[in-house]
This record gives sequence, C-alpha cells and structure tokens, in this order.
Amino acid sequence: MRKELPPSIVSIYPDNYETLEELIVDNKKNGLEYVIVDKGDWRSRFLDDVFENEEKYLYLDKIFDSKDNGYKNYHVKIFKIDFDEFDKLKSIVS
Repeated sequence: MRKELPPSIVSIYPDNYETLEELIVDNKKNGLEYVIVDKGDWRSRFLDDVFENEEKYLYLDKIFDSKDNGYKNYHVKIFKIDFDEFDKLKSIVS
C-alpha cells in the first residue's frame, strides 16, 4: 500500500512525455526539482535510460543511490536537476 506523500511533495507522472527534457520544461513552473528513478518494468523508456546511463544527463546531480547506502532489495536513484546546466545545454542544442 502506498503511503500519502507530504503536501510539499508532488508526484509528476511521466506517462504523457516522450523525453525527460519535455517533462522538465513542462513542470519546472510546478516546482519540479528532483527526478527519482528505480528499476521497474513499467517505467517510461526515458526514465530507464536515466537509470542505466546517468552519465549522459549532465544536468542531473545524483544525490542518492540506494546501492551505495546498503539497500540490497530495492535500487532507486535520486537526482537533483541543475537548471543552470539544463538551460545552458538546451540553448546549445536549440
């Protein structure tokens, strides 16, 4: 059973997005600051890519990895979005 999140934490589901960049752009105004990814069969492909290839995402700073903290049965990673780096990379690509 899933516990309720504190009111200051809002879940944003990636189902309507094709890329992480889309999700970030659309939800920055909603207070998006972190991306949490875990190993799961039902995850969006782009979140699986973040989980497996985090080094590609220069604008994500990993702040937690359950494997580094002794968790053996559940692997989750938490990244803080570096919006300065995100905006810089986005302007280079545009």
